[in-house]
Amino acid sequence: MLLAHVAPGAAHQPYFTQVQKVVLPDATMGEIRLLHGDGGPIRSDPVRAIIVGSDGRLRARSPRTWAMVLLCSGEHECRAIDLYERRAYELELATFQLGPAIPRTRNPDWSVEDGNESWGFQSRPASFVEILWGNFVFARSHLHLVVFFALFGALATAVGTVALRRPPSRPAWALMLWIVGLLLRMGLVGLVLAFSIVCAGVLGSTGLVWLAATGVGAAFVLVPLMLLRGRTLRLTPG
Repeated sequence: MLLAHVAPGAAHQPYFTQVQKVVLPDATMGEIRLLHGDGGPIRSDPVRAIIVGSDGRLRARSPRTWAMVLLCSGEHECRAIDLYERRAYELELATFQLGPAIPRTRNPDWSVEDGNESWGFQSRPASFVEILWGNFVFARSHLHLVVFFALFGALATAVGTVALRRPPSRPAWALMLWIVGLLLRMGLVGLVLAFSIVCAGVLGSTGLVWLAATGVGAAFVLVPLMLLRGRTLRLTPG
């Protein structure tokens, strides 16, 4: 896979995901798009926001990051939220440039995505509401990641809680075996969660999406266990 990554022509072309109409600061109508590059065979693709003018030419592009969404109002006022750095990018007409034409019917070439230069956007810290709403939009468009992390949350919770009972008698050897088993369970839970966290970083997820999805997966295991335990206690005499 590594050889395929470094071989000429092996990388896929840049591509767009979110595309929204936006009113530009000069009162003309353009588009704001999320432009993805190539992250290789292992890591997720980097992403940046770009502005395309009414003439179809590049006018602005934000810095490259790993997790970004577009938040737009009904009046075609949009901003790009960098969920990785927790920054908001809004249009800045004073720094607009006249770039190359952006094709409508195919993906752009590497000249549009390549390089670290950015222009046409002004940056500010994203608000708490923007971060929350941005993570919701990100999760909705990356449901495969939500399911993936939820499965790991369910697995870790099942390993740590299912059939976990203290020995009925308390000889020293039985208690020692129970403690050893408990430590092994906790170690395995730690490994599962550590692997899930590494996957979140590699796949370009956000910490909040990972935490929420993992919690949902854990709830799918804990809630039935709690209900079953409550029913058992009600049916137990005295």
